[in-house]
Amino acid sequence: MGKPTEKIDDVYMLYLLSGKNISKTLLLTNVSSTTLKKYITIKENLDFSLFDNLDKNGKDKLTIGFALILCQRVLNQELQIRLYPSIITFPNKERISQLNDTLTCHICADQKTIFEIMPCCQTYFCATCLLATIATPINDISFQAIKCPFCSVTFSYQFIEWFLKGLYSSSEYWRSTPEFIKSRNMDEKRYTENLYYKFHYFVKALDMLEDRPLGRKPSYNQGTLMDKEMIYGPCYMCSYPLPVSKIFEQKEKFRRIKMGTIQRRCVNDENQMLVVASNMFTCESCRSENVIIKKCPHCGIKTMKPDGCNYVICGDHRWCFICNERLEVNHNGHNVHYWIGLGSSAYSDKCRVSENSNLPTYILGKCDCYSCRGKDSLCRTLECMERSQGNYCVSCDSS
Repeated sequence: MGKPTEKIDDVYMLYLLSGKNISKTLLLTNVSSTTLKKYITIKENLDFSLFDNLDKNGKDKLTIGFALILCQRVLNQELQIRLYPSIITFPNKERISQLNDTLTCHICADQKTIFEIMPCCQTYFCATCLLATIATPINDISFQAIKCPFCSVTFSYQFIEWFLKGLYSSSEYWRSTPEFIKSRNMDEKRYTENLYYKFHYFVKALDMLEDRPLGRKPSYNQGTLMDKEMIYGPCYMCSYPLPVSKIFEQKEKFRRIKMGTIQRRCVNDENQMLVVASNMFTCESCRSENVIIKKCPHCGIKTMKPDGCNYVICGDHRWCFICNERLEVNHNGHNVHYWIGLGSSAYSDKCRVSENSNLPTYILGKCDCYSCRGKDSLCRTLECMERSQGNYCVSCDSS
């Protein structure tokens, strides 16, 4: 009797010569149809580094039965290599149950057949949970770095691209197996493909925002591309909300994505909670088309509406672009002045003065900044530029 590997190789060669036709192959060999299918599954799905273990004897031997189960339960051949050394230490009767326990996702706690190994910490969990981990930041109001849920290391662009493409196209052999294909229906494939294109153009828009040279592939790196003090999101005026659709043509719309940014400290409410809305993000082009100019209540300099945040920083003084009042130079003036309820912040179009709130407004009664000090103090109204020392000018007094 020959070695198991030799038998499998001989039968598989006849299978290939027969044009992968099982009926024709059975005419050329004396093995049964069931055995032939087992051999084919093992040859095509078992990692080549484990194949020679079929010829071993004793407790280290990989039986045909367990090899078949390993191929059916662990489609990812890289994971087969990782799990095999620990599973083989158990007696034959316990190996299957131990394998089932091992193949439990660390996130959803379900037993799956498709697992991915994280490139950062080598932890593995099911492809469904990894897809959700990647999809959540992409579909959120703001676009954030996509991190490993175990070690919090940011995934590289190449890893995300490889994973998403692999779910809707056969980028690796094991992804083209019937078992894998059965696990993905057409709607899921389209969802994943559109998710990939949305991510691709998000990162491309980030490159343009950071004035980076556009190479063959976008550069996605948390340390250099995404500033920790900023929050990134698609411009609500020209990019519009882009939910991932089942329609294949949706990817064409993603080409028009432009990124906007807001300062993280500007959207903390009174309780220091981060409150972000889609209408906070505007790209540079849209901001330039909707310019509003007001005069600074401290120095009278004409000021354009800032990038979303209504807390204007002008030299050593601060003021509100909504109510034109001078504000305290601290968190109360920056955030609390605008907090009038859940979801409000310095990016809102309302403040406590404009809404006649009974809450403290943190408006300065007397400002000691450079512009307001001494002879540079402004008159009573913003439009009156006749400055006076101490008292108001004649125009303001008469009014």
